[in-house]
Amino acid sequence: MGESYSILANWYDKLMDDFDYEKLSEFCSDAIKEYSPDIPKQILDLGCGTGSLSVLMAKKGYDVTGIDLSNEMLALASAKANSNNLKIKFACEDMAYLDVGHGYGAAICSLDGLNYLTDKESLSSCISRVHSALVEGGLFIFDVNSEYRYKNVYADNSYVYDLDELFLVWRNYYKPSTGKCNFYLTFFEKNGKLWTRRDEVQVQKYHSEKQLKKILTESGFEVLSISSGPVFNNNESDYKQYYVCKK
Repeated sequence: MGESYSILANWYDKLMDDFDYEKLSEFCSDAIKEYSPDIPKQILDLGCGTGSLSVLMAKKGYDVTGIDLSNEMLALASAKANSNNLKIKFACEDMAYLDVGHGYGAAICSLDGLNYLTDKESLSSCISRVHSALVEGGLFIFDVNSEYRYKNVYADNSYVYDLDELFLVWRNYYKPSTGKCNFYLTFFEKNGKLWTRRDEVQVQKYHSEKQLKKILTESGFEVLSISSGPVFNNNESDYKQYYVCKK
């Protein structure tokens, strides 16, 4: 089995081709304008992946630092920034042990990045370190998967993606007693006339609103809003919760 995202990185943008990053970037920039318009333009993009959101936020005039645990993802993010003639800093770090200094106006963690922190200690550490990195009045904007999504969409379901040079089988196993969901990804990649199989495992954990509010408050954040955020399709209003929090 491969490490999380080490295989998926090469296919991530194709698999996410229908995701509206522009709408997400507008949601984030609108939140900053509404709640903290005078904060510094320096922002963190935690779990930045291949840098799609980082690039859009940089185009909106923000000085972006992208953080991710996957070197494969960061290499693609850096190439994407360069192709757009943007100066974006990228660093390979575990967001649970974030160490990027201070003075940031906002931190963003999108596409259920916090759900990859699968124990209370790492989640609390991440939120505390984000708080330390922000200026007074700085914002922490993030989304998490809902319990509904784990129980009704992921659960013990399987999905198949059939692209020109990739056949992907995605199997899910959710354990309500622990709140953990295992994703088993089997990639069949076309290599000439042959297909190569590779496997990858990812794990997420459901974080309840009650638990998140408690940790956020204890870390010094005020929760300004919790919503379904930018709804990208007709069903997604039940899938995620978007938090806007202020230091």
